[in-house]
Amino acid sequence: MGAFIEKRTHNRYQEEGSIQWGFFKSYAYSQGKTVDTSEGGLSFRSPSFLKPGTTLIIKGENGKRRFPEFWPWLKVAEVKWCEEAAEADHPYLVGVRYYGPHYS
Repeated sequence: MGAFIEKRTHNRYQEEGSIQWGFFKSYAYSQGKTVDTSEGGLSFRSPSFLKPGTTLIIKGENGKRRFPEFWPWLKVAEVKWCEEAAEADHPYLVGVRYYGPHYS
């Protein structure tokens, strides 16, 4: 087997906080819990499965304030992956990459 190759462009930081996410051009939002954040994306726990390739609007509500200048915030992001997690009220773990200057 080959060596593991890290594909992330930005450092990730554990950041527990609350977010709201919704589908692009929708006014309905669901609650999520951040797991980690970076300049280019984040991972969060979700109550719903999200198909990779889906575009989301994400509103950051509060966090531990590692980057206080970024809270609150609003981002447009693409779902890169979604997998089952062991938390009852948020049974999916989702990874997204932000659209914008850091999207490559």
